[in-house]
Amino acid sequence: MLKRRKNAIIILAAIIAFYFFSFYLNDWLSATMQRHQLIQLPVMILIGAVMASRFPKLAIEDLSWSITTFIFVMSSLTFWMIPRSVDYTVIYAKFNRLMHLNMLLVGVSLVAIFRAILSEVRIYFMGMISAMLMVSGVTLKVFKIQLCSSFTIEMQHETGTYMMLFSAGMFLLTVITFFRSPRDRKTL
Repeated sequence: MLKRRKNAIIILAAIIAFYFFSFYLNDWLSATMQRHQLIQLPVMILIGAVMASRFPKLAIEDLSWSITTFIFVMSSLTFWMIPRSVDYTVIYAKFNRLMHLNMLLVGVSLVAIFRAILSEVRIYFMGMISAMLMVSGVTLKVFKIQLCSSFTIEMQHETGTYMMLFSAGMFLLTVITFFRSPRDRKTL
Protein backbone atom coordinates (compact mmCIF):
# COMPACT_ATOMS: atom_id res chain seq x y z
CA MET A 1 0.00 0.00 0.00
CA LEU A 2 2.82 2.38 0.90
CA LYS A 3 4.60 1.64 -2.37
CA ARG A 4 1.44 2.37 -4.37
CA ARG A 5 1.01 5.66 -2.56
CA LYS A 6 4.65 6.58 -3.19
CA ASN A 7 4.28 5.70 -6.90
CA ALA A 8 1.09 7.74 -7.13
CA ILE A 9 2.79 10.75 -5.52
CA ILE A 10 5.77 10.50 -7.88
CA ILE A 11 3.54 10.18 -10.95
CA LEU A 12 1.43 13.11 -9.77
CA ALA A 13 4.61 15.16 -9.23
CA ALA A 14 5.75 14.26 -12.77
CA ILE A 15 2.38 15.36 -14.20
CA ILE A 16 2.60 18.64 -12.27
CA ALA A 17 6.19 19.12 -13.50
CA PHE A 18 5.02 18.47 -17.07
CA TYR A 19 2.29 21.08 -16.71
CA PHE A 20 4.71 23.52 -15.09
CA PHE A 21 7.38 23.17 -17.81
CA SER A 22 4.99 22.77 -20.74
CA PHE A 23 2.44 25.48 -19.99
CA TYR A 24 3.47 27.78 -17.15
CA LEU A 25 7.18 28.19 -18.04
CA ASN A 26 6.88 27.58 -21.78
CA ASP A 27 7.15 31.23 -22.86
CA TRP A 28 10.18 31.80 -20.62
CA LEU A 29 11.89 28.57 -21.79
CA SER A 30 11.21 29.37 -25.45
CA ALA A 31 12.58 32.90 -25.18
CA THR A 32 16.21 31.78 -25.59
CA MET A 33 17.76 28.90 -27.45
CA GLN A 34 19.76 27.83 -24.40
CA ARG A 35 16.68 27.40 -22.25
CA HIS A 36 14.71 25.71 -25.01
CA GLN A 37 17.30 23.12 -26.05
CA LEU A 38 19.34 22.68 -22.88
CA ILE A 39 16.61 22.80 -20.24
CA GLN A 40 13.18 22.14 -21.73
CA LEU A 41 13.99 19.12 -23.92
CA PRO A 42 16.05 17.22 -21.31
CA VAL A 43 13.48 17.98 -18.59
CA MET A 44 10.67 16.53 -20.73
CA ILE A 45 12.74 13.37 -21.30
CA LEU A 46 13.49 13.17 -17.58
CA ILE A 47 9.81 13.55 -16.66
CA GLY A 48 8.92 10.70 -19.04
CA ALA A 49 11.70 8.55 -17.55
CA VAL A 50 10.54 9.25 -13.99
CA MET A 51 6.98 8.31 -14.89
CA ALA A 52 8.14 5.07 -16.57
CA SER A 53 10.42 4.18 -13.66
CA ARG A 54 7.34 3.74 -11.48
CA PHE A 55 6.24 0.76 -13.60
CA PRO A 56 8.83 -1.97 -12.91
CA LYS A 57 7.38 -4.40 -15.45
CA LEU A 58 7.70 -1.91 -18.29
CA ALA A 59 10.54 -3.39 -20.35
CA ILE A 60 11.06 -4.21 -24.00
CA GLU A 61 12.79 -7.58 -23.83
CA ASP A 62 12.64 -8.58 -27.50
CA LEU A 63 15.86 -7.42 -29.17
CA SER A 64 14.21 -6.50 -32.47
CA TRP A 65 11.64 -4.30 -30.69
CA SER A 66 14.37 -2.78 -28.56
CA ILE A 67 16.37 -1.82 -31.63
CA THR A 68 13.23 -0.46 -33.31
CA THR A 69 12.42 1.64 -30.26
CA PHE A 70 16.06 2.71 -30.09
CA ILE A 71 15.78 3.95 -33.71
CA PHE A 72 12.57 5.81 -32.81
CA VAL A 73 14.33 7.53 -29.89
CA MET A 74 17.32 8.52 -32.03
CA SER A 75 15.07 9.78 -34.83
CA SER A 76 13.02 11.84 -32.38
CA LEU A 77 16.10 13.41 -30.82
CA THR A 78 17.57 14.14 -34.24
CA PHE A 79 14.33 15.65 -35.53
CA TRP A 80 14.03 18.08 -32.63
CA MET A 81 17.62 19.26 -33.18
CA ILE A 82 16.93 20.35 -36.77
CA PRO A 83 16.84 24.18 -36.89
CA ARG A 84 13.52 24.23 -38.77
CA SER A 85 11.92 22.10 -36.05
CA VAL A 86 13.31 24.39 -33.36
CA ASP A 87 11.79 27.38 -35.18
CA TYR A 88 8.40 25.71 -35.47
CA THR A 89 8.32 24.81 -31.77
CA VAL A 90 8.92 28.45 -30.86
CA ILE A 91 6.43 29.85 -33.38
CA TYR A 92 3.55 27.35 -33.20
CA ALA A 93 2.15 26.33 -29.81
CA LYS A 94 0.63 23.06 -31.12
CA PHE A 95 3.97 22.00 -32.60
CA ASN A 96 5.59 22.82 -29.27
CA ARG A 97 3.09 20.59 -27.42
CA LEU A 98 3.80 17.82 -29.93
CA MET A 99 7.50 18.13 -29.10
CA HIS A 100 6.74 17.93 -25.37
CA LEU A 101 4.64 14.78 -25.77
CA ASN A 102 7.26 13.24 -28.05
CA MET A 103 10.01 13.91 -25.52
CA LEU A 104 7.87 12.34 -22.77
CA LEU A 105 7.48 9.28 -24.97
CA VAL A 106 11.24 9.25 -25.56
CA GLY A 107 11.82 9.22 -21.78
CA VAL A 108 9.35 6.36 -21.30
CA SER A 109 10.93 4.48 -24.21
CA LEU A 110 14.45 4.91 -22.83
CA VAL A 111 13.48 3.32 -19.52
CA ALA A 112 11.68 0.47 -21.29
CA ILE A 113 14.71 -0.16 -23.52
CA PHE A 114 17.43 0.21 -20.88
CA ARG A 115 15.81 -2.25 -18.49
CA ALA A 116 16.28 -5.23 -20.77
CA ILE A 117 18.80 -4.38 -23.49
CA LEU A 118 22.41 -5.51 -23.58
CA SER A 119 24.89 -3.25 -21.82
CA GLU A 120 26.87 -2.92 -25.06
CA VAL A 121 23.85 -1.38 -26.79
CA ARG A 122 23.42 0.99 -23.83
CA ILE A 123 27.02 2.12 -24.22
CA TYR A 124 26.57 2.47 -27.99
CA PHE A 125 23.45 4.59 -27.47
CA MET A 126 25.16 6.88 -24.96
CA GLY A 127 28.13 7.26 -27.31
CA MET A 128 25.85 8.10 -30.23
CA ILE A 129 23.94 10.70 -28.23
CA SER A 130 27.14 12.34 -27.01
CA ALA A 131 28.49 12.41 -30.59
CA MET A 132 25.22 13.89 -31.89
CA LEU A 133 25.29 16.59 -29.23
CA MET A 134 28.94 17.34 -29.98
CA VAL A 135 28.24 17.73 -33.71
CA SER A 136 25.20 19.91 -33.00
CA GLY A 137 27.21 22.00 -30.56
CA VAL A 138 30.10 22.48 -32.98
CA THR A 139 27.67 23.38 -35.76
CA LEU A 140 25.94 25.98 -33.62
CA LYS A 141 29.24 27.36 -32.34
CA VAL A 142 31.16 27.52 -35.62
CA PHE A 143 28.62 28.75 -38.17
CA LYS A 144 28.45 32.51 -38.50
CA ILE A 145 25.03 32.35 -40.14
CA GLN A 146 21.71 32.29 -38.37
CA LEU A 147 20.47 28.68 -38.41
CA CYS A 148 17.27 29.27 -36.44
CA SER A 149 15.35 32.38 -37.40
CA SER A 150 13.74 32.54 -33.94
CA PHE A 151 17.05 33.07 -32.14
CA THR A 152 20.13 35.27 -32.54
CA ILE A 153 23.58 34.13 -33.65
CA GLU A 154 24.92 34.88 -30.17
CA MET A 155 22.33 32.51 -28.67
CA GLN A 156 23.38 29.87 -31.20
CA HIS A 157 27.04 30.22 -30.25
CA GLU A 158 26.32 30.06 -26.52
CA THR A 159 24.01 27.05 -26.94
CA GLY A 160 26.70 25.36 -29.04
CA THR A 161 29.27 25.86 -26.28
CA TYR A 162 26.97 24.38 -23.64
CA MET A 163 26.06 21.46 -25.91
CA MET A 164 29.73 20.65 -26.41
CA LEU A 165 30.33 20.73 -22.63
CA PHE A 166 27.27 18.55 -22.01
CA SER A 167 28.34 16.07 -24.69
CA ALA A 168 31.85 15.87 -23.21
CA GLY A 169 30.29 15.04 -19.84
CA MET A 170 28.05 12.44 -21.45
CA PHE A 171 31.03 10.93 -23.26
CA LEU A 172 32.87 10.70 -19.94
CA LEU A 173 29.83 8.92 -18.47
CA THR A 174 29.90 6.55 -21.46
CA VAL A 175 33.58 5.74 -20.87
CA ILE A 176 32.94 5.16 -17.15
CA THR A 177 30.00 2.88 -18.02
CA PHE A 178 32.13 1.00 -20.53
CA PHE A 179 34.96 0.29 -18.12
CA ARG A 180 32.85 -0.75 -15.15
CA SER A 181 32.94 -4.45 -14.43
CA PRO A 182 29.81 -6.42 -15.44
CA ARG A 183 28.94 -7.25 -11.82
CA ASP A 184 28.89 -3.53 -10.93
CA ARG A 185 26.37 -2.70 -13.66
CA LYS A 186 22.79 -2.25 -12.52
CA THR A 187 19.64 -1.95 -14.56
CA LEU A 188 17.16 0.86 -14.19
